[in-house]
Amino acid sequence: MTYSSGPDPSGEGATKRLLFWLRVPYVLDAVLVAVGIGYLIAGDGVGWWVLLFAFLRAVIGAVSLFWIAPRVIARRAAGPSGGTAAASEQEGASEQDGV
Repeated sequence: MTYSSGPDPSGEGATKRLLFWLRVPYVLDAVLVAVGIGYLIAGDGVGWWVLLFAFLRAVIGAVSLFWIAPRVIARRAAGPSGGTAAASEQEGASEQDGV
């Protein structure tokens, strides 16, 4: 593994790290499902709560992975300003209005 002292100009390293840390919690969700099933097999009703918790974590993780992450990646790829053309036009209009 090679470490560089400067920032990655393409932003690929940051994107890979972001996606890695968004995927890691799915492993914990699988462990939680196994624990919940274990509780249910043992006859403990708390297993349903563990399964519900794992389901909610998975839904939140899916939203962040498939909806929020692409927006963050696109914003990073847009450049240092991080904005779109529409945002630039709004900023220009507010500057002309004196706001």
